[in-house]
Amino acid sequence: MSPSADTLHHFLNSLPAVLYEYLQHQDGSGEAQYVSPNSTELLGHPPEYFLADMERFWEIIHPDDREQFRGADEATVNDDAFTRETRIKLPSGEVRWVQFSSKPAFKTKNGDVVWVGCIVDISPLKQAQEEINILKGIIPICMHCKEIRDDEGYWIQFEKYISEHSAAEFSHGICDKCLKEHYPNLPH
Repeated sequence: MSPSADTLHHFLNSLPAVLYEYLQHQDGSGEAQYVSPNSTELLGHPPEYFLADMERFWEIIHPDDREQFRGADEATVNDDAFTRETRIKLPSGEVRWVQFSSKPAFKTKNGDVVWVGCIVDISPLKQAQEEINILKGIIPICMHCKEIRDDEGYWIQFEKYISEHSAAEFSHGICDKCLKEHYPNLPH
């Protein structure tokens, strides 16, 4: 049983990804054949914006990523699939991380290739990766007082350093060893 037009429309509008179909000509040029209706929400422009001019996809790629993205796109002309993470810049100035994933669906009689794919917002994933990487690596710590040397060379309390570099919060207690050492008169 195939879905009704209403079901398909609801699906395409609520899917957290932009679906697209791209016709790539033998000379390397191409054009968007389809862009799902939720492109306004994810990419900042309605489908018609991209359907009118394929170059507009390149314009939303963050300027610092554009050359590398274009090179990766050109390198996959004859490949089976294309997957690339990049930043895009919305008309509002907001920057998002997205993942483009596509693969060739079929070749036309004249040798052009029709690609189908999706664009997914991966900004929350990238933010989580950045937060994980903050506390990666070697952290210089004093072997006696346990203060940590920060990036400016200052020695600061362990708790302050961790609080400034993560979302961790501290509560203080006392371990059995320190209880015996510092409070020998208390019952254990």
